[in-house]
Amino acid sequence: MTLQCTCGSYALEIVSQSYPENGNAYETYKCEVCGRTGSLTHNATTNATTLSGGLGNDWE
Repeated sequence: MTLQCTCGSYALEIVSQSYPENGNAYETYKCEVCGRTGSLTHNATTNATTLSGGLGNDWE
């Protein structure tokens, strides 16, 4: 999976990130083209990854 902005750009800057000891992951991104922000959350227990805001992926 490759992350991209909903505007189609792959130029993403990591704004914040957190990887607590429980194995979960939290990342916030900002698009360098349009300025939209979005987040990625990964739940280590369910192995589910959620994208929100202006963040999407190209499913590759």
